[in-house]
Amino acid sequence: IATADKRRAPALDHGQTIHLHATEEQLGPTGEWTIAHDDDGLWWSHSHAKGDVALRGPVNGLLLATMRRKTADQAGLEVFGDTTV
Repeated sequence: IATADKRRAPALDHGQTIHLHATEEQLGPTGEWTIAHDDDGLWWSHSHAKGDVALRGPVNGLLLATMRRKTADQAGLEVFGDTTV
């Protein structure tokens, strides 16, 4: 999601948040991430927080979708909330 190239806009617009939830039980709380773009830039945490959009599914699917290698549907993810994010 983050880019070192300041000429390109971040993939996540200012003020938006994404919640990722991996369905593998063995990951426990480390299988949840909140990604946000605020005045300080992009940041993430292992937290269960409401996002503008939430993606839920296998961790490999979450990675492929966030890296734009597959769509959420192709990656087998459930999507909740604002799909335009």
